[in-house]
Amino acid sequence: MTRTKKAKTRPLNPRHHWWRRQKKKETKTHLVWKCRKCGNIETIVRGPGWLKPDMAYCTVLHRSALAAKAEKEIKERSKEDRIFAMAMKKYPSIVGQAVGSIDMTVFDKLDGSNIRAEWSMKRGFYKFGTRNRMIDQTDTHLGKAVLLVKEKYGPALTEIFKAKAKRAPMFQRGVVCFFEFFGPRSFAGQHAKDDRHDVVLFDISPNKAGILPPKDFLKLTKGLHIPDVLYKGRIGKEFIDSVRNSTLEGMTFEGVVCKAANPNRRVTSHPLMFKVKSNAWIEKLRENCDGDTELFERLK
Repeated sequence: MTRTKKAKTRPLNPRHHWWRRQKKKETKTHLVWKCRKCGNIETIVRGPGWLKPDMAYCTVLHRSALAAKAEKEIKERSKEDRIFAMAMKKYPSIVGQAVGSIDMTVFDKLDGSNIRAEWSMKRGFYKFGTRNRMIDQTDTHLGKAVLLVKEKYGPALTEIFKAKAKRAPMFQRGVVCFFEFFGPRSFAGQHAKDDRHDVVLFDISPNKAGILPPKDFLKLTKGLHIPDVLYKGRIGKEFIDSVRNSTLEGMTFEGVVCKAANPNRRVTSHPLMFKVKSNAWIEKLRENCDGDTELFERLK
């Protein structure tokens, strides 16, 4: 009598594709639910994890119920919440020290408030903000800047950006422009309501490309109102002293901003920048701060 060997059974491996296929079949079942809106009862064959609680609506009668609910919630949010929900690129703080080893382009520094405005191919200038918050044309203090940007630069920059987008894809993704909002009596971000204010474009940043180097900025904005270029070349002690003593020809009260293309663009795409302020402006700021050292250092 011959004895037959009993076949060995291998344990099921959860990672085996056959096991996965069988478990998938087992989990499929008939799900029945009642529509939250009309009470209609529907049945569908799906895995238990497929149906989420928020999806318990009739697929035919009320398929847009969730979209309508979301739209209603957005409308009910306050205007302030909607404004702050929008994100936009901020202008970097200029904290660099003087660089004398490369040629710099020196721009006059206008004394006012930093205004950022985002432009898109379809909507033009549609989003605005200061350095730290979003604004619109109804803003009590800076709403005037929104209208000035649209009226003064809207058509011209739209024409420039659309022409540039045909050759440079980075302009197709949107552009953030930076302006200075100021008036005759503006000082350290404070403005007189009855002044005649203006905005001046001082930097451009295509989306995901960083701020344009000064050479590219000047070429792109030819014919537009931008801060005056006061000097090109190496920066030395004599030049810095002329700014601090307010003797540099063409400069206004606050000082200058010096810019150059960044030689190491792999680290950052922003140009090299540093600012020099006049002693007269710093002394006036010290008087206005009235001994508040923290405020003085922040505005300086």
